[in-house]
Amino acid sequence: ASVSPDGSMIAGIWRKDDGRFVMVYGIEDEVLVNGTGDKVVRPFNVSWANNKKLLIKLSVPILLESAKSAAEDDDFDISDYRTVGRLVSYDIETGETIQLLADERGIKTNRNLTRVSHYLPEDPDHILMNASREGFYSQYKVNVNTGEGELVARAGKRTFGFINDEDGKLLYRLDYFRHSKYIKILRFISKNDWEEVERIYFDDEDQSKNKVDINGLVGRLDNSLVYRKLNEDTGFYELVRLVDGKFESFVSLSDRDVMGVIIRGIDSEVIGYRTLKDIYRSHYFDEKLDAQYQAMASEFSEQNFSIISQSSDKSVSIVLSSGVDNPASYYIAKNGQDLELLKYAYPTLPSKGLATGVKIQYQTRDKLLIDAYIFLPKEFDGNDPMPLVVLPHGGPHARDSLFYDDFAQFIATRGYIVAKANFRGSTGYGKSFQEAGYKQWGQAMQDDLEDLVKTLLNERLVDPQRICIVGASYGGYAALMGPIKAPEMYACSVSINGVTHLPKQIEFVEDKLDDDLFAQYVAQRIGDPDTEIQMLNAHSPALISKQLNVPVLLIHGEEDDVVPFEQSKIMHTVLKRRDKPVKFVSVKDAGHNIFYYRGDMRTVFEHVESFLNEHLK
Repeated sequence: ASVSPDGSMIAGIWRKDDGRFVMVYGIEDEVLVNGTGDKVVRPFNVSWANNKKLLIKLSVPILLESAKSAAEDDDFDISDYRTVGRLVSYDIETGETIQLLADERGIKTNRNLTRVSHYLPEDPDHILMNASREGFYSQYKVNVNTGEGELVARAGKRTFGFINDEDGKLLYRLDYFRHSKYIKILRFISKNDWEEVERIYFDDEDQSKNKVDINGLVGRLDNSLVYRKLNEDTGFYELVRLVDGKFESFVSLSDRDVMGVIIRGIDSEVIGYRTLKDIYRSHYFDEKLDAQYQAMASEFSEQNFSIISQSSDKSVSIVLSSGVDNPASYYIAKNGQDLELLKYAYPTLPSKGLATGVKIQYQTRDKLLIDAYIFLPKEFDGNDPMPLVVLPHGGPHARDSLFYDDFAQFIATRGYIVAKANFRGSTGYGKSFQEAGYKQWGQAMQDDLEDLVKTLLNERLVDPQRICIVGASYGGYAALMGPIKAPEMYACSVSINGVTHLPKQIEFVEDKLDDDLFAQYVAQRIGDPDTEIQMLNAHSPALISKQLNVPVLLIHGEEDDVVPFEQSKIMHTVLKRRDKPVKFVSVKDAGHNIFYYRGDMRTVFEHVESFLNEHLK
């Protein structure tokens, strides 16, 4: 949802009858002004170019006429069609729609023509857009009334973003050198002339991802570049700022990560930053705006919330909240207060049926304090022990928090307590905590999960005979190691796209990336296959499967390019050879994120539900 610059109207995207529609309402009278959309050409983002024109980002099937014809069939599924992203301006009074940059020669082949870098608030007839032209990333000044664009600057084949000043003047371009793992920052001189000013080399975590996120290099503040970077001394992410050609620490916190910056949508200026402890919180540089936000905080004590849209004078805001039992809710705030519910994003998913979430802290056997998040189903009353599902996160260098989790909620709403721990090695707790997980696959990281279960057993919250461990990726590995290390603790195990053979997984990743720095990264965090092969073998479920004596469900996407399908095939083969109780579900065409497509998600959910019903009774 988005509020108009003058604060009088709201534009939002609604789903209805398998279609998506942009609706424009008056805030005071809630009268429908206009609307557009269908179930073939689907809007996925809406913003205001000015008080009369909307900018709508659309997902358009490449075979548009074929999709329109098939849409009449009962079994029509838009996800069967490859799509491109296109941007249109929409006149809310006349309903006229104009595609932007549609006639610009050389850029029609762009898969994504929706990148707006600046709304030029002093020029309501134009915006700045980025697009590739004949293989070179370029910036255009685009007329929202005609769709025509004028070339501002031509960049390079490695360019992935631009930074403009408050008035739209081009300042920098950002070039990404994937194999050398650095970003080059170049200052704009003229349309085809640039000057290099800095290079940002990735830290270890960036190397592990082997990619760059536009949210990492975050934008500009007073015409200087601001960047989110890992502080190698503390292990927490901070903001640094380019001053006189050098990066200096700008926002650094001693107990939590800076998760990213808050960008003012109209001109891409950095106006604040977000942090994460158990929930996300925003912090604004403008004292008045920060006071408005903090005043709302009492209304969202256990919820993440952010201001996603504001009128030009900041008198009307749209707030988006989310939490364990709230996937997304939209509110209107006037003058920083008077919060009024605008809409639940998922009105058919009643919160009263969802599990509630609480945070606990527990002590491990070596006296480390661990944060965990417990999903309690609506049947929980604290009197009778309930079955438990332990749900370790992936990564393992990632973390859980008090956010909405489809999979955790699905399990909890079937009557199970769900426990998620930020075991050692998780991010968000500093350098020493993360390094405590180095080379601890199946060892201390696994002990932390066992100690969580023991804590819940000591509190008599769970039934000791009905405990299962379920996970995806690294969590799938931990799900297999759980009953190997603690056979008396778990009644079953579910591994989804999980690692089963550490030496083969390391070999796969190193062959895929063919990078010495990444090989060092793997050796440091998992183990060195040249010098520590015995340790890696001793903690590979497929190589110690003799010790696995509980029913196992293996699920794997056949097109997984992170943890290859072979990993689960190996595990299935050795378990069958030993006549162990195992079921293997292969998901055709699914990648590492097996929950990406609705059909694949349904497959996983149905098999997990059936398996838990069978083995936890």
